[in-house]
Amino acid sequence: IKWYKKETMAIVTGFDHKIRIYYLNKNRRFVLLKVLNEHTNHAMGILIHEDTSKFYSVGWDPDIRIWNLNTLKLEGKISTGGKNCIGSAIVELEKNKIMAVGFFAGGIGLYNLQTKEEIGYYETGYSCNMNSAVYVESQGLFYSRISNSRLGIYAYDKNEMKLSLVKVIENFATHPTIHELPDQNEILISDGKKHLYLLNTETQELTKSHELDLVTAGGFAFDRKKRRLFVTNRIMSGISIFQY
Repeated sequence: IKWYKKETMAIVTGFDHKIRIYYLNKNRRFVLLKVLNEHTNHAMGILIHEDTSKFYSVGWDPDIRIWNLNTLKLEGKISTGGKNCIGSAIVELEKNKIMAVGFFAGGIGLYNLQTKEEIGYYETGYSCNMNSAVYVESQGLFYSRISNSRLGIYAYDKNEMKLSLVKVIENFATHPTIHELPDQNEILISDGKKHLYLLNTETQELTKSHELDLVTAGGFAFDRKKRRLFVTNRIMSGISIFQY
């Protein structure tokens, strides 16, 4: 789910190949505005560009879709050369210029948003389950889940527009999920069970931070102003709130 604040819209991808657009009305209820049907397999990830009035979508079918945020119509595609099964994380390495997506076959593709061309493809050596990734611009480092138990750290060279491996961190319980903490030079990582880890973005050292009182953690969200962490539970319904 991605939130388009300007128009109070939520953009939701689905395994039924559809993208649904919901509008938040004055009564604080979501109303279905439109269903987009251009994907031919699971719709997975969304990247919103408010300043260009576009959003991009990826899925398990080939190619990256380009949409107009105002008309909600398809404007074009960026070819992936037939490569499919793209994970849900889409990360900008340079604003309005370079994006990174991960393929389950084991690679990370770099794409130029202006020329609509693939400019690089990096083999990770693992099944690249890139459903979670962040780019820390101040460090020039790209953090991505590269398998069900591994986190890859890559340096991004803006001049060469290339990735190079810095480090692989292994032995997470399952499905590490990555979140950049505001103003702390740290990344918070959940292991898909109930453990939280802190990763220092300067030293790349990992420490265990907390064990959540949950059976298994699902999605995460942050309230930066009040420094609260919201965690959904995969097994038992509900949301837990933690102060950090």
